[in-house]
Amino acid sequence: MEIFDVRILEGVPFDEYLKLPGLSFSGTKGTLPVNVTERMQLGTRVHAYLLEPSKYDGQHYKLVRAIAQKVNSQIGALIKIGKSELTVLCTMVHRGYYLYYKGRVDLFAGGMIIDLKVSELEIVAAINHFGYNHQLNGYAIALKARASVLFSINPNTLKVQTAPIPNSSTHWERVVLQYGKPI
Repeated sequence: MEIFDVRILEGVPFDEYLKLPGLSFSGTKGTLPVNVTERMQLGTRVHAYLLEPSKYDGQHYKLVRAIAQKVNSQIGALIKIGKSELTVLCTMVHRGYYLYYKGRVDLFAGGMIIDLKVSELEIVAAINHFGYNHQLNGYAIALKARASVLFSINPNTLKVQTAPIPNSSTHWERVVLQYGKPI
């Protein structure tokens, strides 16, 4: 697979990101628009508290703060030096087809992608159920990242789990052939 026209944008609000051209991982799953659950809102609040404090709405403060403190104890240094909530756009080309791609990366630090999840699921089950490895591979391809890590915290127990995600373009090669257009 070849990658062209990479654009990295900072500070793009999520609603504006959704309007940008390109197919995201969620778009390949046919999950847009998303029916937001209370658990998803908790994850959004933790993201905001950690990565975009001005967007945190103050709700569920004790739980959000406890989760954020646990996350900071593990990767706070990377949050401080990394770029958060990056929008990445590019053109993926494979076997005579092209696809406009877009992704929104939680954290990019030192050539590494870190994706934060707040989930009650064991991390391997979450990866298998939601395909997070494919999501992170899209980011890694576009950013030419050397590594990707899924970082998950259980909101009930504050148990932290991490999983390195091996770089692979196989899923996105299939996506380009399925959804792309001939050159």
